[in-house]
Amino acid sequence: MSTISCGLTYVINNAVANYSVGNFSISGDYNQTLNDNMANAIAAGVFFAVAAGNNGDNACGYSPSSEPTAYTVSATTSSDARSSF
Repeated sequence: MSTISCGLTYVINNAVANYSVGNFSISGDYNQTLNDNMANAIAAGVFFAVAAGNNGDNACGYSPSSEPTAYTVSATTSSDARSSF
């Protein structure tokens, strides 16, 4: 987790507000520290798209997908059902 937090700190310190975009295609157990770091990056003007979790479960139980200010995305099947991954 510390490597991810360091990366987010780097983004915060080097981002151009409202012109920077980040993508996290990772997911792990709910972690308030990761969510707080993500929220700080977003507050600094970075748009973040994050994976919903890739496990077919509710994204609110995972991080960083549970951070409400992040743009959480997921996949569905052609019939709009949850994907198996």
